[in-house]
Amino acid sequence: RVGRRQRRKRIGRVRLLWPSVRKSVIEPLIKAVQHKATHKPSAQDAALFAGLVCLLPFSIFLVFFFLWVVLPFLLLDEILQGLYDQRLATWRVTIQAEETLFALFAAGRVWFLMIKISVKQFTRLARKQIANAHQRPGGLAQLAQDTGSAVWKLALEAGAALSRDPAAPFRTSHGAATSLWGQAQEFRSWHSSALDDRTTL
Repeated sequence: RVGRRQRRKRIGRVRLLWPSVRKSVIEPLIKAVQHKATHKPSAQDAALFAGLVCLLPFSIFLVFFFLWVVLPFLLLDEILQGLYDQRLATWRVTIQAEETLFALFAAGRVWFLMIKISVKQFTRLARKQIANAHQRPGGLAQLAQDTGSAVWKLALEAGAALSRDPAAPFRTSHGAATSLWGQAQEFRSWHSSALDDRTTL
């Protein structure tokens, strides 16, 4: 049993905290600027520089905005990122939450693929119906009339059902959420957890 558990694939984790602003925004921006600086300036770069010179007062405002707003935010972000990576990421509750969120995303991805396939099949069927409508008497006008009648009938039936049972949409939503949660838990049971071989708080 232990051997089978060790052979299971380790479940992924979705970070609860937002990505580091320095790594995801500042560093790529610096690399892009360095890449531009190492190449021969183009006419577009010259026009951009001329525009910055013309907007010098606004550029000064941006500098003050960076010093008073952006820089403190970056410092706070670095503190939170370091605290999360060094302490919070090793807590048992954090690991469980990250693995559960990963499992929910994995189950949601399956639902998304199923919906995508259904939409493609519906689109293919609609195109086929339109192609066939060109060969029938009445053409697209008759198809539009039949489709409108069918939609109107379905809307009336849905309205009547809702009037008889107003709580039906809530039960349907609750059932879908319960099903998604069950699939996520089943996905977790197929994989090993970081808690299997780590002692956390």
